[in-house]
Amino acid sequence: MLVATALEALVHVDQYGSTRQFKCRVSQLATELGVAGMSISEAERAYMHRSKLAHGQHLGQLSSPDRLLYESMEATLRLAIIRAIEDDRFASVLKDSEKIKKRWPV
Repeated sequence: MLVATALEALVHVDQYGSTRQFKCRVSQLATELGVAGMSISEAERAYMHRSKLAHGQHLGQLSSPDRLLYESMEATLRLAIIRAIEDDRFASVLKDSEKIKKRWPV
């Protein structure tokens, strides 16, 4: 899931706690952007899928629930990119680890 990797690149700012950073920050980002279907537990499931795929496991078709999860992740990424292009203040958050920590705490 390249979408999960792209979202991780937006919100991962600390060396440790990758799963926690992803699930907490991506769910908060999705909420801020108005994307449904990306609770903390769903974001954690997305990150677990990303990890399995990164290690060569679970290749193949997505199940219906996983397809919905993928669509929520894709919407979150797409809307974050659009907002960063249109809103300089939002873009400045994505460029600054401390601002990310403050806006989307873990």
